[in-house]
Amino acid sequence: MGGTPVTRLLGSFSLAALLLLSSCGMGGGGGGGGSSLPSTPFTPPASSNVSVATTTKANDIAVDPSNNVWVVVTHGVMEIPKDATSCATSTECPIVTLGFTPAGIAADGSGSIWVTNETGNSVTEIPSGTSSCNSSSTCPTFGPGYFSSPVGIAADGSGSTSTIWVTNTSSDEVTEIKLPATSCSSSCNTFSGSSHFSSPVGIVADGSGNIWVTNETGNSVTEIPSTATSNCSSCTTYTGFSNPVAVAVVTSGGVPWVANSSQGSVYSPGVVAMTSSCSSSGGCPEITGFTQPVGLAFDSSLNLWVIDAGTSKAVEITASAISAESCKHDPCYQYSLPAGPLGIATDKLGNIWITLQNGEIVKYTP
Repeated sequence: MGGTPVTRLLGSFSLAALLLLSSCGMGGGGGGGGSSLPSTPFTPPASSNVSVATTTKANDIAVDPSNNVWVVVTHGVMEIPKDATSCATSTECPIVTLGFTPAGIAADGSGSIWVTNETGNSVTEIPSGTSSCNSSSTCPTFGPGYFSSPVGIAADGSGSTSTIWVTNTSSDEVTEIKLPATSCSSSCNTFSGSSHFSSPVGIVADGSGNIWVTNETGNSVTEIPSTATSNCSSCTTYTGFSNPVAVAVVTSGGVPWVANSSQGSVYSPGVVAMTSSCSSSGGCPEITGFTQPVGLAFDSSLNLWVIDAGTSKAVEITASAISAESCKHDPCYQYSLPAGPLGIATDKLGNIWITLQNGEIVKYTP
């Protein structure tokens, strides 16, 4: 890639090593001003009277199996078809009105879009091919009664047998929706435990069926193993973070990486790999030098892209650097963004999609 090498992003494996790097002037000051990537901006059609939601607490953009991009907008979601070059009209970029502004969005293996309704304490499915949600029979709504301020959402599995996972920030719980289903009456299972969850926000499934959850105010990350029961007695919680807001994993499986947005008791602002070296109180490899990372996603070449709200930049951590868990000897690059970033997703063609605080959705083509 042709960006500016991020010389200030260095893998560190202990607090002592991090302090040593900082004392050498490498921990957070260098890296240059960043460069640009070829980009295509999108904004909702002016006639639609909607805008990109700028207050979502979870990731606000998702890509379905057909490579269409879905973005949270005020009172609904907007589809950017895979071949779109603009969103000048609602014909080019259809909008599905929901009557609420989703807090989070995800696509399952069958192409259905799932959104969380934080204020309505519910989750809504927009089935694949649906252009309007005029009734609950068209777009099934799960809850209320099973959710409490649901925010983060993720899909695990493929096709109609996917499982949907939801973080409940008020009740400090995680809810599993087993598909196929149209309600929670017999299809939802709740995982709870005050020792594990505290304002859970980010959520992702790894390739082994384990679920990883970031606890924003709990300053921790929790693993729900594939064999876990609802009391979460077999769950493991890792501390030392501060405001971890997002987690991502390679689609085909692999190690989850967490965006740690502030200075924690162990981990600095940066991205942290949840490897086997992690203990409940430290030991995870980390790549530091960020200011406020708020989102991350792997591309089709296994590079990890991180958006930094503190610097309004996107950082590409190359696959070789991910493998080495360090940017010290492997290239990492940073790119300037036109505004503060909100959410990030990648498509099958290697494009990077980022939502911005100025109301734009930008497709970057490395």
